[in-house]
Amino acid sequence: MTASMDLVAAFDPTRLAIWRPTGDSAQIEWQVEPNDWGPTEARWRGADTVVFTRNRIGATPDTIHREPWHVARAPSGAWTLKAP
Repeated sequence: MTASMDLVAAFDPTRLAIWRPTGDSAQIEWQVEPNDWGPTEARWRGADTVVFTRNRIGATPDTIHREPWHVARAPSGAWTLKAP
């Protein structure tokens, strides 16, 4: 899993991605590249859930709204982005 956030300068992509190992490399299994929020503090909680902090810029760039979110894998294998 990787998480990156660059909402102001936009030098790097803002992305949350889940990777699947395949032999000696890895493939993206799921990803989101939001425009209005960015992930930080992402970590695994078990084998099927990634918890993270969703950060949104407020009225000014120095005001950040933070809230807990998660991505969970359903029994079907599909990943779903969920609010708390």
